[in-house]
Amino acid sequence: MQIDKKENHELPCVFSEVSFPIARPADEEILLVAGSSRSLANVEVSASEQKRAEGMCHEGTRGRFLAGRRIVRGMLSEWLSRAPGELEISIGPDGKPTLGGGSDWHFSIAHSGDLILVAFATAPVGADTEEEREVDAPGLARRFFSPPETSAVEADTTRFFPLWTRREAAVKADGRGLARTLPLITSDIPLPGTWTRVRIGESSWQTIAWRDGCHHLALAVETLPGAILWCDLRGVV
Repeated sequence: MQIDKKENHELPCVFSEVSFPIARPADEEILLVAGSSRSLANVEVSASEQKRAEGMCHEGTRGRFLAGRRIVRGMLSEWLSRAPGELEISIGPDGKPTLGGGSDWHFSIAHSGDLILVAFATAPVGADTEEEREVDAPGLARRFFSPPETSAVEADTTRFFPLWTRREAAVKADGRGLARTLPLITSDIPLPGTWTRVRIGESSWQTIAWRDGCHHLALAVETLPGAILWCDLRGVV
């Protein structure tokens, strides 16, 4: 297996790059895996996931969905010593996938463009990614953000995607879904590369955002981890 170094990314200094295959992370560690729709193509998904994918009209959507599930199954099967297709992954009432069978592993899947991002942890975790594109940043901020966040975006539109992805990552970690939590979200105004708190009602999440080429990415956790491991599968051939 050959690994080509991915040059066009800007990881926060708190991240440590690791190579594939990956040993089981420690309990205080977070693992982030970046991939593409071609990642881990030989990993088996479940029959229900394959059927769900076949019902997706857009080929890109289908490919991203299956790649996210392959990454989840490929990593967890190694750590749990089980066949990938046998892992029990169910969907909660608000659409959050979870691992059954009494496992303490949590994961979060995000994708945008051809980037798949999956976060693994032994505590609730959320990940999000957005490909940068033309948007009405002030208009979206006025619709979805708090007044301080909106003012920050109106003053500097480059703040929009880091704020958006941090919020989305926190919502995915929370697990109740965007429709139920959107009115409850407030966020501190972040500085680049720093941890920033996002509040959803009475819950609170530590978030960090960074860039990878044309993509904005974010991670949300309840408490700061001992280490964040980063593995890039996009160059794995």
